[in-house]
Amino acid sequence: MKIAVCDDNHNDRLTIKQWFSANRPEINMNEIIEFSSGEELLRYLWKNPLDIIFLDCQMDGLDGISTTKKVRTDKGDIIVILVSNYAEYAVHGYELNVFRYIMKHDFQAKAGEVFEKAALRLEQKIKKAYWLTAWGKSEKIDVDDISYIESRRNKIYIMLTNKSSHSQYTKLDSIEENLKDCGFIRCHQSYLVNSRYVRRIEKNAIVLENGGSVPISRDMHKFVYDTLAVWISEGG
Repeated sequence: MKIAVCDDNHNDRLTIKQWFSANRPEINMNEIIEFSSGEELLRYLWKNPLDIIFLDCQMDGLDGISTTKKVRTDKGDIIVILVSNYAEYAVHGYELNVFRYIMKHDFQAKAGEVFEKAALRLEQKIKKAYWLTAWGKSEKIDVDDISYIESRRNKIYIMLTNKSSHSQYTKLDSIEENLKDCGFIRCHQSYLVNSRYVRRIEKNAIVLENGGSVPISRDMHKFVYDTLAVWISEGG
């Protein structure tokens, strides 16, 4: 696990590293990398992987919110935890889908719970991969990149968030079983939708975050609502 601590205040970076040293002995301290600016973090991230970023909101130069926007654009799957002295940054953070927001004066009290949940999310992310097999070749697809899956006769079309697609000959029931713990909802006989990309549910369709839509059967409305509510409540 590679963890970044980005803050232009040396003492605040030290506080986070000392917390890990005292409370998480299983974490290799050499895997916790310090950055004093958003620019420095992004330069490192351009060529190197990171799993979790503890990021200060208010920094000289590129602030934490602007840094998060660039991280989301280039490396959208990284867990970002904002740490700040100012509560007003929380709204901006949630708009950018940050994992959590911690006030600096609450760090010692909140860090344990937040890190446990972040580590669990990371573990789930590592496990969540779908292997697509077509024309004798196998390709790994990150489940979080799948927007929805459509069945047409015996062929499956896997639609990704970047609007590209993959296809293979298999049954939708089989894929539904493989992805049953990954937040996918059967909304129609021929469709599975990734619940994390649902913007709203209309009478005959589910509208997605990217502006697209998939049909929803009349008799599936309650099931979709209930399943989505459970998934959200469990932090999916």
